[in-house]
Amino acid sequence: MEVRETLKVGDNCLTVASGADWAAATPEIGDFRAEGSALDVNVKVFGRGEILQAQAVEHEEEVATILEGSFHIRADDEEYELTVGEGIIIPPSTTRIWRCTSDKGVLYRVLTQSQMPTEE
Repeated sequence: MEVRETLKVGDNCLTVASGADWAAATPEIGDFRAEGSALDVNVKVFGRGEILQAQAVEHEEEVATILEGSFHIRADDEEYELTVGEGIIIPPSTTRIWRCTSDKGVLYRVLTQSQMPTEE
């Protein structure tokens, strides 16, 4: 799968591909992302049955929304069926497996890196 380049729009800002780019993409060329110091944004196009597995990370929270199609999500021991317009917040230290259950699915994910508490 090809990962599309992030576009730099200024000295401090990055963009993820516009809607026209990901909406017309196929699973083979459908991974659009921007990575920052505190969060990563990813719009990924899936085909039916395609799986994304993410390991548990202690200080990483995930916020995701379904832009197209439907998905089955397993987050540790909980399972959900999500469709267009639905979203989920997954807490840190949670293993998750996304599976596309429609012919084409588009998943918008934001992974945040929470700050570790500082000792005083």
